[in-house]
Amino acid sequence: MIRRCSSSVGKDFITARPIGAGFAWGNRGWPPADVGMKLGENGWLSKFRPCYDPDFGPTRCDALHFGAKDTGPARSRRRLRQGAARDGREHMIDIEQIGAGAHRIAVYGEFHEDDARAFVEFAKEHHAAGKGGNVLIDLVSLASWSFSAMSEELVHIPALLRWIYSLDRIALVSDEEWMRNAARLESALLPGVSYAVYDEDEIDAARAWVLGEIDHPHGGAVNELDLGDDIAGFELVGRLDREEAEGVLDKVRARMVGTDCSKLMVVIRKWHGFEADAALSRHAMSSKIDLLKHCDRYAVVGGPDWLRAMAVTFGSLVKPEVRTFELDEEDEALRWLRR
Repeated sequence: MIRRCSSSVGKDFITARPIGAGFAWGNRGWPPADVGMKLGENGWLSKFRPCYDPDFGPTRCDALHFGAKDTGPARSRRRLRQGAARDGREHMIDIEQIGAGAHRIAVYGEFHEDDARAFVEFAKEHHAAGKGGNVLIDLVSLASWSFSAMSEELVHIPALLRWIYSLDRIALVSDEEWMRNAARLESALLPGVSYAVYDEDEIDAARAWVLGEIDHPHGGAVNELDLGDDIAGFELVGRLDREEAEGVLDKVRARMVGTDCSKLMVVIRKWHGFEADAALSRHAMSSKIDLLKHCDRYAVVGGPDWLRAMAVTFGSLVKPEVRTFELDEEDEALRWLRR
């Protein structure tokens, strides 16, 4: 039976090695190498689990998903919601006020019925007080949830919807793609409700938006690069919304239309997709068509494999010569553009 980790996990600044060693110390016979963890932005511990073989014995973890290096810096979140559930179990939900009219709701580990009850109570009290405001929902450290927790929320759907409709800004952060897609679908199905959905490495942007420090949920996703007068360069570091997509295309046109600049490089450092209305923008579409007349070479650096494959296919059908490069081949892409 899995018992516990040592107190090493409670420290804020450690390396990944003591976390696995602490678990092994509390569960004799389970090698540290067979304990996996996933570290998020800045080393925050987002997932932690023992790795099993088909016979439920210890086995080495899949390095792709739970392969944090032993020497990598790791940080853990210690503070949970104060109080205990009826069975004496500590709540795995943390609800805190992070600013005027702004709250953060974070869930850790497995979400149980008592956690769901605490969430529903907060939503009811918040709505009854007529507070409205903004909410950041952090699900990066959520491992799973129980059927009873789901049932508890379903029973109170009308109250939860009233609370949701009273809010001004709702940001949801998760490291699971299916959960982010589900949130976007739910947002689309609820008239008048819009969630801003973020990956785990965008949590600072989510917090800034909820606190009202920025006006647009995904602003700042594109930065211009200084590559000289003959190459227009831009880097993508987040999710594109319609306003930013149109804005960056206007910047590209300003660099390439009526000038001697005929080469373009886009570096995709972090790919988080784009909002649906960005792809459907008539302004963006007409700008892209116009740019085809003025671009001779186009280098796409980084990004998912399917996106680079699409760029190659598209390049065979249009005027610009298009090439794609891995993220660590940025210098090679520049050499090709400057030939």
